Amino acid sequence: MPYAADMRRAYIMGVNIDSKSRNITEWKTVNLVGGKNMPELSLFFGIRITMYYEDHQPPHFHAEYNGQKVLVDITKGRVIRGIFPARQLKLVLAWCEIHRDELMQNWELAKDNLPLNKIAPLM
Repeated sequence: MPYAADMRRAYIMGVNIDSKSRNITEWKTVNLVGGKNMPELSLFFGIRITMYYEDHQPPHFHAEYNGQKVLVDITKGRVIRGIFPARQLKLVLAWCEIHRDELMQNWELAKDNLPLNKIAPLM
């Protein structure tokens, strides 16, 4: 991806134009980092929760803690891939259970390349 090495931002822009009025009806900009955009959904106890745009099935999110990463299946509330410390994994899975509906809403938004919503952290 161009500009990734020197930390400049790269964007994809899309525009929909009404053919009759010739006005812009919708436009969106997607910030690309390393070829994929992975916005942060939540951050709690040093655990970062993210989700890729247009990612593979099943619906899942990414969690990172202290350099360790896991992919968590949203519907089943279990780890698909990766290793996490036991305590942090319990926190992530509890958070997933609490916010399953919001996570699925974000999954659908991500499939359509729409902005994702922040989700409340564990307190």
